[in-house]
Amino acid sequence: MKNPKEKAKTNARPFYIWNEPVPLPDSPCFACVGRIITETPEGCNVQKGERVAAMVSAEEDFDCYAKVKVTDVINMPDDIDACMALVLMTTYMAAYQSLSVGQNTLKGKKVLINGGVGPVCQASIELALLGGARVFVPALREYHSFISGLGAKPIDCHPQDWTIQDGSMDLVIDAICSDELKTPQRKTASDGKLVSIGLSAMDACSSDDDFLSQFERFWFHNTASFTTRATFYGLMRSWESERETYERDLNHLFYLFSKKKISPKISAYASLEEYPKLRSGMKGTVVCVPCQE
Repeated sequence: MKNPKEKAKTNARPFYIWNEPVPLPDSPCFACVGRIITETPEGCNVQKGERVAAMVSAEEDFDCYAKVKVTDVINMPDDIDACMALVLMTTYMAAYQSLSVGQNTLKGKKVLINGGVGPVCQASIELALLGGARVFVPALREYHSFISGLGAKPIDCHPQDWTIQDGSMDLVIDAICSDELKTPQRKTASDGKLVSIGLSAMDACSSDDDFLSQFERFWFHNTASFTTRATFYGLMRSWESERETYERDLNHLFYLFSKKKISPKISAYASLEEYPKLRSGMKGTVVCVPCQE
């Protein structure tokens, strides 16, 4: 799969890789958009030349072509910009699906988003507010005005200093994985939902040889599983195990984008060589540009 003319980019949530292996330690997976350049088997639902997209584990190695099984791609509309499509597939998908756990509607709900001020947190704030929720976001004092400008209510960063009543939140999204989720659980209503989206980053940061990281992840997951009612969300798991739901949710995000209901932000377009020096952050997602012929 290659992007010959449209200058399409690769993207991840929120880290990317293309061409040769590079040290991007926080990337559990990446996404790519392009056109199929090889013949596909007879009867296949996608054909050579068609525009498709895929999510791929960052453990895979690639040259300037993404090698993906025909059964592991989805069709990509021609009217969706490749860069925006990638941000929607990753950053916004993680936010949207996390907010959807156990929720028929967000209207009037109280939502706590504990994830800093990065792209996924900002997407979560935007989507939650769009759904009619009241949103609370822990953050350092220096970011409070920024969060207020997004339409959310900032609170103190450390869980011990959260000035919200216990059991008052209908939905808590946690990407920090602090104190084994005990404080986020305490703030969650008895009939509410606590969703942890931080384990994918812990997966990516650990390696088979890094015993401490593996142990820390094991300890956190098991402790949180036994002491809280948390649901653990993973973007790659959603792609691999719930493809039909993933495609349905992606089409909804495409609709919201086409109607200008959401505004994905891209902070930079980086070459493979430049990318390790950059990180997605407050200004948006960094997109890596694959080599072009």
